[in-house]
Amino acid sequence: MYYAAKFLEATGLGLLAFGYIKSFPNKLNYNVFLVSIIFFACGWIIERFILKR
Repeated sequence: MYYAAKFLEATGLGLLAFGYIKSFPNKLNYNVFLVSIIFFACGWIIERFILKR
């Protein structure tokens, strides 16, 4: 479960970096931003509230 949480966090950060690089001169797409935040938040919630009991 720990590795799944870390994988979700890394996926969120990777999507954020990929979306930023893909649309560099323009603003970051909000859909990519929201999806990356959701992935990172799911991993953080798993790590914070499920694994730290």
